[in-house]
Amino acid sequence: MAGLRCFYHYKGQKLPNQIILSETESNHLIKVRRAQINDLVSIFDGKGNEWECRLYLANSKKAVLKVRSHHIETVSPSEITLAQGLPKGKTMDTIVQKAVELGAHKIVPLVTANSEFRVSKDRAKEKVKKWYNVAIEACKQSGNSFLPEIDPIIPISLFCKSLQKPALKFIASLSDRAVSLSQALREQKNENNLFSRPTIILVGPEGDYTSKEHDLACKNGFIPITLGKSVLRSDTAAIVALALLNNELHREK
Repeated sequence: MAGLRCFYHYKGQKLPNQIILSETESNHLIKVRRAQINDLVSIFDGKGNEWECRLYLANSKKAVLKVRSHHIETVSPSEITLAQGLPKGKTMDTIVQKAVELGAHKIVPLVTANSEFRVSKDRAKEKVKKWYNVAIEACKQSGNSFLPEIDPIIPISLFCKSLQKPALKFIASLSDRAVSLSQALREQKNENNLFSRPTIILVGPEGDYTSKEHDLACKNGFIPITLGKSVLRSDTAAIVALALLNNELHREK
């Protein structure tokens, strides 16, 4: 498709024979990507729908595309949630981007004792909206058809206590009690057939979780796992954790 890919808010009422892009997506397609009439464009809605289209009207405010075909991508069998302690600066942008590339199903930004995050509720909503846009761009780049959910920012204490649905729960840890992910999964599999359940991985900010936060997570069912001998940066730890989970869970399935 020559790398021309756009996001479309599909409401699912009726399959369209033409698609009109939002002003943001139109501008990106026409002015940034310099698409021209009759160019092939791939459209996705973040929920698995993909449309192959031809550009019919090259308007940077309201691009129109004619649909040639439609297909639905298969949902990934592993629903992985990345619960990420908020790091400094723009590092969270990178974490969201890489989480999308690695197929995370949901991203939960967490306020922790070591998170330098002190903003108003309105500013917090703006942050989440920004990460949502980062996720859309990452889907375009990576070819991922599924846009992850990005939850509102929440304190880690409330997050740990709010989990009610059964899930495989892990926390990236430097503790002496931490085991490898493969060992943790073997022990879980021996107890019950849990691999149909969603998976949650907790990753800390710079400075990691405090001992109190770590203990709270463990009391709420999170298993400490090691990501190796090195002490990793927050963004590196998120990437490694998601890559390991993808590898192990897909192999088990």
